[in-house]
Amino acid sequence: MEFLAWVEQVERAGITLWNPAAVLRWNADKTYLRDLGADGVAVVPTHWVDPGDPTPLATVMEERGWGDVVVKPSVSASAYQTRRLDHAAAATEEPWFRSLAAGGRVLVQPFLPEIESAGEWSLIFIAGRFSHAALKRPASGDFRVQVELGGSHQPAFPGREIIESAACTLELTPAPCLYARVDGCVVDGRFLLMELELLEPVLFLAQEPDAAGRLAAEIAGRSVSQG
Repeated sequence: MEFLAWVEQVERAGITLWNPAAVLRWNADKTYLRDLGADGVAVVPTHWVDPGDPTPLATVMEERGWGDVVVKPSVSASAYQTRRLDHAAAATEEPWFRSLAAGGRVLVQPFLPEIESAGEWSLIFIAGRFSHAALKRPASGDFRVQVELGGSHQPAFPGREIIESAACTLELTPAPCLYARVDGCVVDGRFLLMELELLEPVLFLAQEPDAAGRLAAEIAGRSVSQG
């Protein structure tokens, strides 16, 4: 991956990355969700399909008891190669699934209807401290919340338990981060982690008047201390 090669070059040059190189490497592959789940984080249930695994998608769904799933590659962004499939579509889309799995590890997760009904949370942290949040919803007839795909978002105020859950997740990253976005959905009263965005997340700075200033102040302070 060209990006990780660049990260290595920067690291070798002794240039400081405020989201450290170890974090970027770890976060570039969604297998970090498996790591966090093993550490006790409540993560959306996930079936991992390794390259070369011949198991049909329909069989995976039957074995897990999932009638509606989201399939995505382990390395992707902005809903790239991400599809929502039911049992009938799983059979039709098996050639696509096989092609996707041939290119790398794949995640299969149950679709969470709460994304449509309650929305998906994005909690923004600056220097490890909660800053603000947005609640995202997909367009009618879609399941993806990205604005470029028709989704919408608005400022929102999560409860203390959601913030604490997100903060505890950040404590398990390989190193402290300047910025972070924790995405998840509340299911049966519990916050389930969907994505931990530490590479190039949208931080929804326009939705919180003081957020950009806080981020700028943190960058300025670090620049002075390292200068």
